[in-house]
Amino acid sequence: MIIIISIIIIIIIIISMIIRFGTCGGCEEVIEIMRKHGSTTHAVTDYGMYALAHLAYFNLENKHKLSHVETYKLIMDLLKLHGCEHISITSFGLTAVSNLIHTDASKDRFGLLGMCELVYLPGSHHQMKPEALANNVIFTIGKLTHKHSVNGGALVRLGGEKLVLQALQFYGVEKVSLSGNGLFALGALIQSSPSVVSQLGNSEFADTILLLMCAHGHTDPSVAVYGVNVLESVASHSVILLEYLLSKPVASLLFLQMLKVYVVGPFNCNNEIACRTINLLNMLVKLNPQKVSEYYKTLDFDVKLFLKKSFLLNPILMDKQANTQATFIIEQLKENE
Repeated sequence: MIIIISIIIIIIIIISMIIRFGTCGGCEEVIEIMRKHGSTTHAVTDYGMYALAHLAYFNLENKHKLSHVETYKLIMDLLKLHGCEHISITSFGLTAVSNLIHTDASKDRFGLLGMCELVYLPGSHHQMKPEALANNVIFTIGKLTHKHSVNGGALVRLGGEKLVLQALQFYGVEKVSLSGNGLFALGALIQSSPSVVSQLGNSEFADTILLLMCAHGHTDPSVAVYGVNVLESVASHSVILLEYLLSKPVASLLFLQMLKVYVVGPFNCNNEIACRTINLLNMLVKLNPQKVSEYYKTLDFDVKLFLKKSFLLNPILMDKQANTQATFIIEQLKENE
């Protein structure tokens, strides 16, 4: 306990020091040093990116001080100059960019300056390795494209969704935070550029998302909500993906497990996860109620009663569409007993 308290105190001291450094002209000083020496000395760029990443992370005032086109261009120019050769510069530089993206205007500016192309380049060049670089690439993709159709379209045209999937396949099962960041990035790309759905409706995509949700979905709400979000978004427009999910018993069983955890379980009651998951299950039952019913016959509890208690008799979850879907599923399971 004493160790934990000591660590918290140290973190607070570090944050306060960074804030004071920023208010005393630190942001401007770092930028000036990088402008003078960054192009000729990669170590200056390395430590400068590290400093900017932390200055922008801890303090909103610092974000505003650093949110100028000239600063954005300097960061990007140095990333272009040193990034491919020095992975640490790319990692810290992308962290700085991610922490500086805090408004729609900042997404606009970075997008117009070519940041979408620049974030794609190191991920493609280094094949999303090592893990730290992969995490920074997908996190930056998510920040750039969340609710921003122009940036989303640019990254989809480059193949940004392939980089995200590659990172999730390499590291997602072992790293829960990367899994959440990657699923968030996929969701942002789908939302901002719906055309990507046609490229994701395949078994590779489905297997990757199911694997991550089996690994982390029952313990991490961010993985659960982003996972069901991307599955629902793609499955709603892809019969091929729905048929593939139907052929995998793990999908129907996983969706039921998500409901047990996030409707009546320890995270009671997450409406978004519950509603998206019951919609996914509803799509599978509509496609082939007999097969879903067969999967559920192997369970040691009454699925119909569970759904009734979770939705129809649940005073917390009062969603009309979700209740209608739950009722339909219950009726179909009864007919196929």
